[in-house]
Amino acid sequence: MRPGGAVIDIGLFDDSEVYRAGIEAVLNKETDIQVAVSGKLHEAAAQLRHARPQVVLLGTVRGHEQLLGALGRLRRMGTPPVLLLIPAQERISLHGLLEAGALGIADRDGGAATLAHAVRTVAAGGWSLPAQLARTVVTGYLRGGAREHGNRALQEVREKLTPRQQEVLTLMSEGLTNPEIADALAVGTATVKDHVQTILDRLGTPNRTLAARLAWEAQLATCGPAGSAAS
Repeated sequence: MRPGGAVIDIGLFDDSEVYRAGIEAVLNKETDIQVAVSGKLHEAAAQLRHARPQVVLLGTVRGHEQLLGALGRLRRMGTPPVLLLIPAQERISLHGLLEAGALGIADRDGGAATLAHAVRTVAAGGWSLPAQLARTVVTGYLRGGAREHGNRALQEVREKLTPRQQEVLTLMSEGLTNPEIADALAVGTATVKDHVQTILDRLGTPNRTLAARLAWEAQLATCGPAGSAAS
């Protein structure tokens, strides 16, 4: 741990050694972030059996099928939250990647500050998408599911969650992190963390992004993620 406080340990896995070295150099300049373990994409599962970083970064330039496979393996292992590094111009199945368990997507070629912000957001329990991708996801989910599934989703939420858990879910769907939700509800962060895990378990959703989708369909929230959490 570096002097001055807690550090977010990162697991970084990408097939390009040069790219990994560059990302590691960038993140290690941050006082609260450090790369604790790294390797090629196919090495992620094996290395994460012996290391427990707070956030896992996965990247590839060979298409999202590789990422889907890696996400599936890590999800079965119950690894920490995953943030994907994907070229902005890449045509990808966002829905498939989010369904597979990714908690965020960052532009592979984005700036250092943007990447560090995404890492901190995911580590704090939030979810992170570039603004344009967030709009695409929200619009697609609302157009494709809100009218068709809205009543059923609302009934499911009301049957499975307490009023307090519904409040937490609404704030989650707006992109708030656990500390931000705790401030909004005047409760402890640990209490929020417990609520979030209960919500995910009861709704059968693997991550916050898919729980947020259900909230949008149920119209608990009428807008997409806040700009600060989706940037």
